[in-house]
Amino acid sequence: DKGLEQACFSAKKKQHSFTQLIYTTVDGRICYVTPSYTGSISDSTIAQFKNNNFSHLLKDGEWILGDQGFKGLESLGIIASLDL
Repeated sequence: DKGLEQACFSAKKKQHSFTQLIYTTVDGRICYVTPSYTGSISDSTIAQFKNNNFSHLLKDGEWILGDQGFKGLESLGIIASLDL
């Protein structure tokens, strides 16, 4: 199926893929794994989907740390870091 093939192609990875985000606690415990999405969907887009957005659960002073692919999502409590 050509449509599925195109949807699964990741321009960033230059190959077909599926993507999941894994949320962990500071000590490394996994607290949530998103459903799988086609490789053409970016990490930041996945983080913005309502079922993957945890900003309403964050307390004052808490945040989610992500790589530069999450830049601009501070309103969701996501801090993009160069060092990841």
